[in-house]
Amino acid sequence: MKKRYYILGGLSLLLFILFFSLSTLVKNWVINNSEKLIGRKVQIGELHFNYARVALQVKELVVYETNKVDSFISFQELYINFNPWMLTSNEYNFSEIRLVTPKISVIQDNNVFNFTSMIPPKDSTEAEVDTTESKKILKFTIHNLLLDNGEVKYANIQKKSDVKLNKLRLNLPLLAWDNEKSNMGVEFLLGEKGRVNINGTVDNINQKYQIDLKTDSIDIQMATNYLKDYLEVTSVNGFLGTDLKIVGDMSDLLNIAINGTSSVSKFELTDGDSNKIMALDKLSVNIAEINLKDSRFNFSKIEVSEP
Repeated sequence: MKKRYYILGGLSLLLFILFFSLSTLVKNWVINNSEKLIGRKVQIGELHFNYARVALQVKELVVYETNKVDSFISFQELYINFNPWMLTSNEYNFSEIRLVTPKISVIQDNNVFNFTSMIPPKDSTEAEVDTTESKKILKFTIHNLLLDNGEVKYANIQKKSDVKLNKLRLNLPLLAWDNEKSNMGVEFLLGEKGRVNINGTVDNINQKYQIDLKTDSIDIQMATNYLKDYLEVTSVNGFLGTDLKIVGDMSDLLNIAINGTSSVSKFELTDGDSNKIMALDKLSVNIAEINLKDSRFNFSKIEVSEP
């Protein structure tokens, strides 16, 4: 009788040690095998499993470039809280997903990106799987999806162009598939002064969506290198502001209606000899409606000051 208790006690102790050390074992295994798995060196500061709440927390993760020195992707914290009991109704349910200070650096050289080597080649022998039935029953719900203080860097070597998005923030109280409505919101800085705010609502029942887009003081100088493919210009300067409402139909991609206002201030265009060939203090456009499906463009007011 005592022998049975010893065995049960030993198994319990073994399981306790295994669960207690599992996060360390997984962290070390990922670090040691990352280059075999994804072809990149990975560093992880902390990894924790919360068995009571069915949660995962990862801190200070860095995925390096191929030179093993520069950072490709990193974040300060990733927290995922999963609700496994909802699987009984074929639903993947998350009560919280939090990503803090994510940073990504994208570099393009012609048609090659710095992540191209991480994309596995498509297997031509792979059989196509009929997912019609699985799509019918698959549901997911994410509560409290938060991306805080994100940063995206994009560099185009051929265009000699660099774009940086700062202070990206995404806050979705609810993101659901097979639900009545979803809401989302994104805020970030573009350049030194530019601000972008995007709020969206998706009506999953009627397959409709609405996006409210507001921008302020977006420096359009970053478009100069792209315009050089079509115009002999030295620089394009100015600041873009918008306040637009976009309404669309998910079942008909061209059924998009846009209304609102857009403006460009302090605009200057210089030619290939650095001569100023066009300038204006402000161009304002009031859009009554732009309907792409009907090819209807209705502007209620266009005003140019000091051209």
